[in-house]
This record gives sequence, structure tokens and C-alpha cells, in this order.
Amino acid sequence: MELSAAKSIEQIPDPSRDIDFLDLSITESLTSLPVFARVEKMEDGSIRAAHPRTLFLCRSGILEPPASEHGATQSTNVALETREYPDDVELVGKGSVRRCKLLFLGNGSAGKSWLRNSIYNLVAAQGTVVPTYWEIAQNMLEKWLPKSYARDLNADASQAQQAVHPRLTVPEFTEHLKAETTRELNTQDLSTNFDLLRQNYNDGEFLNFRRIERTLRFLTHSGWQYWKADLHDSRVIIDQRWALETAYATLQRRKGSVRDNLIAGKGIFTFQNLKDWCWKNQTLDGDDQKLILSFMTSVGVCFELSQQCSSREMLYISPTQLPDSTGLTREFGINHPDQKPDTVASKQLHRGHWFAILRELCKRYGSSGTWTKDACLIRGSTYRWNHTDREWSALLRFQLDDEKKGLGGKILISVAGEQVADRLPSMKRFVESFLPGFDGKASDAVNEFDREYHACGEDVPKVFFSYA
Repeated sequence: MELSAAKSIEQIPDPSRDIDFLDLSITESLTSLPVFARVEKMEDGSIRAAHPRTLFLCRSGILEPPASEHGATQSTNVALETREYPDDVELVGKGSVRRCKLLFLGNGSAGKSWLRNSIYNLVAAQGTVVPTYWEIAQNMLEKWLPKSYARDLNADASQAQQAVHPRLTVPEFTEHLKAETTRELNTQDLSTNFDLLRQNYNDGEFLNFRRIERTLRFLTHSGWQYWKADLHDSRVIIDQRWALETAYATLQRRKGSVRDNLIAGKGIFTFQNLKDWCWKNQTLDGDDQKLILSFMTSVGVCFELSQQCSSREMLYISPTQLPDSTGLTREFGINHPDQKPDTVASKQLHRGHWFAILRELCKRYGSSGTWTKDACLIRGSTYRWNHTDREWSALLRFQLDDEKKGLGGKILISVAGEQVADRLPSMKRFVESFLPGFDGKASDAVNEFDREYHACGEDVPKVFFSYA
């Protein structure tokens, strides 16, 4: 059942037949899943409703399971998560989400009146019901964080109070949560009943790796901490202020030696560059240095720049320090007078969308592309299209309608080369898939772009599997 991007559906009737595939991604008005009619017999003889084997929930309004279990992309299958989540709630009881932490980046008071009217929705989006051990994890982190976590960013960072455990490995976090849960279960219940958790806790064996992962995702989505599997050593960042300030100081926007070196290097740097430029006189050890770089990559402050030769040191791009695009666009226009243009316009376009497009193109074309602040040039061979080794080129340009406002504008696409114009629509859909209101599944547009343009791994045999 394909319902992606449905705007007006508020309820799905409980289906009378088996549903094996259900796409509810980007649905706006739907807040609950249907009750699935099909049942299956478990190993212990019990009966339970069976969920679809393929389920997409990313960016939907479904409240149970909470948004942290909806997947990172529209193509993330969360069928397993939606089975495990209600099982946990039934097994250990219902906890509550009483708060979420918000971080505002920007100037002035714009949006505060909106926030006042919408704060309930922001908290509710974390989920209306959570397993009791998630509530215990929230309470544990609240004890670790300073009472006054917000402060003036212009103040001396050395005077700021740090979290009790600024950074932890996943095993360390697990042991802390086990200890906190044991303490909670050994005290008298107040607002939440922990009897079911006591019955099934089994001296901490209950907190297996899958449950710890779900807990970490929930706490990250709620704003209490930051964790993603792609962080160095999969570490958990409790003190997010430390991570943000260190990242800002590393790729600082103000004038200074680091910024000057980045500009001189056309926005491209290596891990060793950062160690030489700004970490020599800091107290960051090797693990913290790698953690900060992985954090900056994870949140999109910088991108990895793929290279054809894997033995070379990894290159990174700092998009805010890329060179001006004037020369690149002028040269492309002179060299390709027969170029074919197209435009993607959006009233909601901002630089973050452009950086997201750059990030994906950097993964695919790496050091073979030309990267500037407001434009990029990618190239390839026409051999895959017509078995003639000639070059095609594509120039993408980011253009805001109002630089001060920073919202609304267009991305200009120009292509040149044999037969590339016939494939311009797939490139346009690739760009559109990063913008709000895209009519379709982003993963399909990206896959179509890769089939048409990107020749990565063509000599590698394809492998298929069935989960039947």
C-alpha cells in the first residue's frame, strides 16, 4: 500500500487482509498506525498481530512508535522497529515523555511567538508513550547535565560547567543505565509504575544491544545527547555544548589562521591539517580529535571527499570556506555554448539544502569534481550510454532570491556533452529530491541519478537476497 506524502488522510481503517508493504513516509495528518488483522503464532504458542515486512515512516506524523524509530531516510525499512517497540512497552510498561531540549541557532526573536503555540507539538512528536526504561534514561541524563545548560555563547567557555560524563562509549553508557535502572527499581515508585520492568529486568540482561540502540536514538532525537553509529568509536556525546563549541572553534568563521588556511586550501583539508592548525595547543587527545571530526561530518559541517585512490589520506570539504564560483561559471559558459539549461525553484530553498546536495555529489565524484561555494562542476564519460569515450559535464549553481533573507531561490542546472541533455530530467529530479514538497520518493530519484550518471562499481557483480 503506497500512501507516501498523503496530506489529508487522518486514519487508515484496520485492514481486513494481510498487508506486506506499507509506505506512510511524509504523511502529514496521520498520527497512528492501523491495527493489522493478520496474526502469527510465536514460538511460545502466543498469538500477536503481525506487521508488514516492509514499512516506511520517515517524516510522518505517527506518534507510536516515536519519531526516533521512523528511520533516517524515506527508504529506511522500520518494520522490525515497529514490532520491537510495542513489544517493549507491553513487556515493561508505559513511561512518559515530559520534556525535550531545544537548541536555537540564529539571531533576534523571530519565531518565538510560533514556538509558544507549538511547544506541545514539539514534545508530543517524541512519542506519546515510551517504554519505562527510556524514562529512566532521560532522568539519568538530566542528573548529569548542568542545571543551567543554556548560556551566553560569547562568555568564556572555560567557565562553563561541564556534564558529569561528557563522552562515553556505548558499553560505558550501558553500564551507567543498568546501574541507574537498578537504583530506580530498588526505590519506591512515584509517578510511574515500574513493576513490569522489575519482573523482566533480569539483573540487567534485559538491556541488550538492540534496546540500547533504540534508547540512544530516542535520547538523541529528544535532544538530550548526540549519538550516531558513524561517530568515531560509536561514542555517545553527552556534553553537546562541548562538541558544538569545539567544532565551531575548529572551522571558525571569524578571521584567523585556521580560516585563512582553509581558504588558501580552497576549503579542502585533511585530519592532519586540523591537528597542525588548531589542535596542537588544545587538551584534545587523539580519540577526541577523531570524535570531533566525525561529529562535524555527521552533522554536515564538513563532508568527506571521495578519492579514486583509497591509499591516500581522506580529504574533507568545509563548504563555507569554498572559493567563489564566478570563474567556474564563466569558464563553463565559454567552453560550452551549446549547454542545455533547466531550473529548480523553491520558496523554501536555503543554503542547507545546497550543502546536502554538495555532500551527496562529493561522495560520488570526489576529487574529480570542482567545488565552489555556490556552484559545482561534475564530469563523466559517455561510454556507458553509447560506448564512445567522450566527456559530459554538468554545472549546478545555487542562487538565493535575497541573500539577507536567506530563504527562497533556485538551483540552475546546465549540462553539456553527447546525449547528456536526454538525461537532464533525472538530474533535475535528483536536485528536487532534496527540497521540501518533492512529489515522489527521494531514494528513487537518487537511484535513477546513479543509474544514469554515476559509474561507481560497475565491475562489481550485483548480489540479491530475499527475506522471505
